[in-house]
Formats: sequence, structure tokens, C-alpha cells
Amino acid sequence: DIRCSVQSLPWTLLDEIVSASKVKSGSPQKVLVLIAMTKCDVVSAAAIGTQVALLDHALAGRYPDVAQSGVVFSACPVSIYFDNSIKHLLKMIRAYNNAVHAHVDKAASVMKTNLTGKAACFLIGLPGTGRHSLSKALATIGTDSAVIVSPLRAARVMASKEDENAVKFVLPNSRIITIVTVPEDEQLVKQSTNNVISGDIIFQSAAFLERMQEPENVAAVLLGGCTNRTLLAQAFCQPS
Repeated sequence: DIRCSVQSLPWTLLDEIVSASKVKSGSPQKVLVLIAMTKCDVVSAAAIGTQVALLDHALAGRYPDVAQSGVVFSACPVSIYFDNSIKHLLKMIRAYNNAVHAHVDKAASVMKTNLTGKAACFLIGLPGTGRHSLSKALATIGTDSAVIVSPLRAARVMASKEDENAVKFVLPNSRIITIVTVPEDEQLVKQSTNNVISGDIIFQSAAFLERMQEPENVAAVLLGGCTNRTLLAQAFCQPS
């Protein structure tokens, strides 16, 4: 969510991605972390620039040695109401895929899969950040770019025809750009209704707040945010 880009990133997951991509033996695994800054239609151009700067500062401070890994961070402001922004996001994915996987040797690939040479993108994000709307927009607008949105549950592990002792990871109907959606942890979402802290409230729907056992806590958390100058500036997408 571009209105609070730093707070709405799944930092724990990003930590794992960066850690897993570091060099262990041989070359690092190349991974593009493309941050889609959604809902850019509701903020000003100045606010977009501010949020990009805040995001860049947060990433640089948290991952100072990211150059030693194969992770590449990039960001793209998008809106489901602006088709060109969705097309630009797809263009960035396609360009990275062509640059990294254009000369992949399928026979030498460690993992046998029908995704070799294709862009397999996992679409992740916190609730309320526009993840589902973005996946629908990508599927609708990306028809000319051979794009498909597929749930992770559709993935299959099959026996390889070439090697009886090997298995093959298959995602049915995969295309040049395959967007993989990950289901939410229902148990975690259920537990979080009783443990809403800080700015998490803005990522929840009205129905979510109605299910809270102590909805008056919302007022207390919002008051705490208003008394903090930095948080208040962030809420209005302006420099503090």
C-alpha cells in the first residue's frame, strides 16, 4: 500500500528470501523482489516520491549487504484503475526474466520443472494491500503478454519421464509469466483479531473490526498514532 509502503511490507518473509539467496556454493540464486506499490491513484505525485524514498531508505538500512546475494530490489507504483501501470509492471517482470533466464540450459537445470525459462512470480502481501485486486488486474490486462494467475494449490509433483529416479515440479497451464497466489493462513488471521497493534488496523476491513472482542482498542491505537509525529506524517504520505 503506497500510503504506508514501509509498514505494509512483509519484512520477515523478505529476510528469509535474502538469507536463502546468499552465496553458499557457487553462484547465488537470482531473485527479483518487485514491490508493487498499490493504490497510487489515491495519493499525490509528491507523496509517491516520498514513499519511494522512504522505501529505499528502509531497504538499504535493513539489507546493507544485499549486493552479496542474488536479490534485486525494485519498485513500481501501480493502480488497478490505470492499465498502463499494470502493463509496466508486467514489462519489468518480462525484462528481468529475459535478462536472467534467456540462456538457461534446460537439460542442466537442477530442478526439473515446466517453469524453466519462464517468470514464476509469487504474489504476496499483507491483507488489505490490494493483493487480490492486483492479481485480477494482471490476469485481465496481461492477456497479450501470455500471463496466467494460478493458485499454489494447483502445483503438482510428478515422476519424470526422462529419469525414473527424479521428480518434476509442475504448475499446470504455466505461461511466460506465471503469477502464483498463496492462500492466507486462516488460523493466523483468526488469532490476529485479538492482537491488532499499531498501524495494523488500517490493513483490516470493517467486517474484521466488527468481529474484534474489544473494538474500543481501535480508538486507543489511533490516538497513539496521532501523538507520534512520524507516524502521523506517514499516514498522510508527507515528509515529517
